[in-house]
Amino acid sequence: MVKSGLAERSLLEKTEQTKLRIFTVVNYSLPESTASMATQLPIEPAVQLLENCESYRQGIWDLLVKEIKKAIKDRTERMTILNLINLSLIIDRISIY
Repeated sequence: MVKSGLAERSLLEKTEQTKLRIFTVVNYSLPESTASMATQLPIEPAVQLLENCESYRQGIWDLLVKEIKKAIKDRTERMTILNLINLSLIIDRISIY
């Protein structure tokens, strides 16, 4: 929902891809103009928003922290699996020679 709203405002680029002729997969990418604009904006309002959330919206803050930790864990596990697969492929190549 957030990504589609950003795409409607041209802050994200949206591409749709049809899979198996019945499923539509939507991908979003960050255009250079949005990345450039983000680097020019001050960070203080975002920091203030997060500090306010931590102080006064503890339930939301706890959920945010939980989801960030889960995303990091999921990414780490995926990377570990990919690294093991790559290592296995390298070992297979070495043993061929």
